[in-house]
Amino acid sequence: MTNVACKHTAERLLDLEDGRLRPEDAVAVRAHLASCERCRAAWERWQAEDRLLREALRPVAPARDLAREAVARLRAVRAWRPAAPRPRVLVWGLSAAAAAAALALAVGVWAVLGPRYVQLGQVTLAEGQVMARQRGARRAKPMLAGAAIYNYDELTVGSAGRLAVELHDRSRLILGESTDVQLYGGWQRDDDDDCDLGLPHVCLHRGEVECKLESLVYFCAVGTPLGTAIVQGTKFRMRYEADKRVLLEVLEGEVLFSCPKGQVRVGPGSVWAIESTTGLPVRVEREG
Repeated sequence: MTNVACKHTAERLLDLEDGRLRPEDAVAVRAHLASCERCRAAWERWQAEDRLLREALRPVAPARDLAREAVARLRAVRAWRPAAPRPRVLVWGLSAAAAAAALALAVGVWAVLGPRYVQLGQVTLAEGQVMARQRGARRAKPMLAGAAIYNYDELTVGSAGRLAVELHDRSRLILGESTDVQLYGGWQRDDDDDCDLGLPHVCLHRGEVECKLESLVYFCAVGTPLGTAIVQGTKFRMRYEADKRVLLEVLEGEVLFSCPKGQVRVGPGSVWAIESTTGLPVRVEREG
């Protein structure tokens, strides 16, 4: 299956789940899922995460009921004693049991949701149509200046749009028009079928991203299916034309431009490309 067909299917999975696809489109999506092992595995992972999220957020018994049951059991154990428990002891026991139940619930929810929602920075500029979808969320939401950016966020910039993000380590990302990226930051390993780097990176699915990375706290690379820029304390611009080529322009510092067939160190002022037809990094003339 081509990346174009997989991308086309991925954009319709949520509509398929919600029953908002036309019958003929639903048939096409299901047919692709049946024939593409990678898309089917991604869809099954998403459904499993959705079930886990729903399980974590389902209503639970109020803490007071749990505390009352705990106090009742304590009374039963101590019933043989001639002196009845003092009211002060009961009040303290009730409060402690309620606090323990609330703490256990909070710890459980954090264990499920915490790793997904690590804040990396915030939006400093949003022009045009800019959307973000958090991991596990069914739909993307519009982004405005000041909005928080989280690990694993999928960021989409429409035509004539622009998005600027500042991370907590003062690094900056600027996404141009018609750009899709997903963030895999903070040295947390996870699946990424398009880039498959095994290190913290910005996965560029299409379009252009300009990066100024001040440290390795959150990211040390920008990846695409064709090639990867591995960096530290550098400024560069990267454009990916899906299934065709990836272009790298280094503005400051030095970048390791890598792909399965080879790699090259690129200094400032030069432009390099990896074409899908050759799979090798070559120097090219600056466009425009």
